[in-house]
Amino acid sequence: YLNIDDNAPDAYRHIPRSYRQPDKTLRYALFVNAVAKIVGKSYPDVILSTLFYHDIDEPPDGIDFEPNIQITLAHYWRCSRHQIYDSHCLENAYYWRITQKWQDLCPGQVVIYDYLMGMSSLLSMPWPIVPVMHRDWKEMKRVGISGATIQSQASHFTVYGPTYAAFAQIAWDINTDTEKLSESYYADMYEEASGPLIKASCLMEHALMKKESDSIDKKYIDEAI
Repeated sequence: YLNIDDNAPDAYRHIPRSYRQPDKTLRYALFVNAVAKIVGKSYPDVILSTLFYHDIDEPPDGIDFEPNIQITLAHYWRCSRHQIYDSHCLENAYYWRITQKWQDLCPGQVVIYDYLMGMSSLLSMPWPIVPVMHRDWKEMKRVGISGATIQSQASHFTVYGPTYAAFAQIAWDINTDTEKLSESYYADMYEEASGPLIKASCLMEHALMKKESDSIDKKYIDEAI
């Protein structure tokens, strides 16, 4: 397993679509293709995973990728509140368009590099990210996306643990009942303290859901996205 990674500088700055660099994407794609062709001659069973990060995520024109390349596409600034295929969400509409374009270029060889912590927002709660992820994966599986990965550090677990546990469980069984995931997570992690912690988590989730249903707050959130 080889990984070719393009690490963009200034990682904490949002790269608007107008700043994305098609020339850089093309050069990177040509380089990846050249490496894959050489590797394929000596190691025909090796798959090269290459990351198309947030400033080079638009598929390049005029490139036929080698069959031993796996595209790892970063959904860097996706909106975690809406489905990835929601055409009314401008950010996700962009990511869904390029995801399908990559899938057309490299059928069955596309993996999503996702940021399922909601980019440090949404109060770090499993809702709405877990149900959104669950529905997203079902649709991505339908169109032929072959897998997903998630960015994480060990220190993230204390904040995003329930979401990561859901990520792992849904990966094993895409028909998992997401309504019951939090219960098993808290029971395994906190044992006799799980009851009060589940109640506290539910209170925070319900407060967020109430805000989401309020027309003024919802309008504000939509404009921010």
